[in-house]
Amino acid sequence: MRSFRLFTLLLLMSVIQTGQAAENLGEKTSRIQSNDADFFKVVLPYDDTVDRSSAAKNQQVLEQAITLGMETLLVKMTGQTSFLESAVARGYLKSPKSWLDRYDIKPRIDEGVQIGQDIVLQFSASRLNAAFKNHRVPIWPLEQRPRTLVMGNFLQKGELLKLTQDKMRYRVDIEFRDYPEKMSLPIDLPVSDQLWVFPVSPEQSNSTISEVLLTTNNDYLLSFKLQVLSDSTYELSWYLFAPSAVVFAKGEGRGNNQQQLLQTMFEQVMQHYALFAQQNSSEAKKITLNVSNIVKADQIQIIEAQLKANHPMIKSARLLSLQSGLAQYEIQYQDDFQKVSDWIRQWKLTDFVSQSKNLHQVDVKLSPHIYESLGLDNPSADKNLQGVQ
Repeated sequence: MRSFRLFTLLLLMSVIQTGQAAENLGEKTSRIQSNDADFFKVVLPYDDTVDRSSAAKNQQVLEQAITLGMETLLVKMTGQTSFLESAVARGYLKSPKSWLDRYDIKPRIDEGVQIGQDIVLQFSASRLNAAFKNHRVPIWPLEQRPRTLVMGNFLQKGELLKLTQDKMRYRVDIEFRDYPEKMSLPIDLPVSDQLWVFPVSPEQSNSTISEVLLTTNNDYLLSFKLQVLSDSTYELSWYLFAPSAVVFAKGEGRGNNQQQLLQTMFEQVMQHYALFAQQNSSEAKKITLNVSNIVKADQIQIIEAQLKANHPMIKSARLLSLQSGLAQYEIQYQDDFQKVSDWIRQWKLTDFVSQSKNLHQVDVKLSPHIYESLGLDNPSADKNLQGVQ
């Protein structure tokens, strides 16, 4: 009875804290401070890439590094790897160098010894902040990123290793902290293995999860088990626990690359965090609609007429920007995101491209048969929209 009362109290406290957190999230800005240059800095390995005999090859390697750096930063800013598939992200990746303030090649030092070199890419904080604001893409603020206690379990040939701070000093082969650090995702490792939580259903460890989080000042507990099945195959399973010991997310995977499995785990954890923050923000009932392939002025009027038609789900719609054939609209809606997306998918005047519920974004491409679908004649070439192509 005593343990049941303790669990009930902890659960009630968690519900109250969650409600307060959600309220606070709604009040916080979705914009990273423009003077936080470190957030817009990306550091990547740059080893064995310089070819003194080929300036063209070196330039190509540099451009590839800048593109990869921009991809890394876009995921870091949104918390969503799916953002890279959007039309807006493709616009940034088309000319990533234009968003770069400077770069530098620096030696990578470990215990006083150079073990390689890195490229340090400093992207423009002020310009990217402004661009994201204009595109209505929410940035996942640093102050909304929870601190996660990570309890890793490594199983090989029947031997279980609990990955505490001390144990990780000697197991560089399963080092997993680089990716969350790169993504500005704060994590901690346990100091000892006295209070340990395994990646299983939490019925038997409710009080342990709550106690560990309270005593270590962390917001969530991530427990994973990485098992070596053979010389070239690994299996990963993980649970993410909320303060009340409720399972916030979970996943599993199998593959030949243990680092890729661990990175995918953190990508999914980050996505759940970002989605939770977004669902509790003031932007939760807005969709950004990106319409590409616009080449004529009357096509904008046709799209706006479609958006402003008397549809019960749509409260309002307005044009945010128009550039290089891409029109971006903000849609305020009621009801469900998927219903709105399905409604847009049924349009005959556009071809559906993609959607992201996490980013509240829908991408469509204007159909080449737009006029035929409406029973209209195709306007003459002199009505092309200036500056859009």
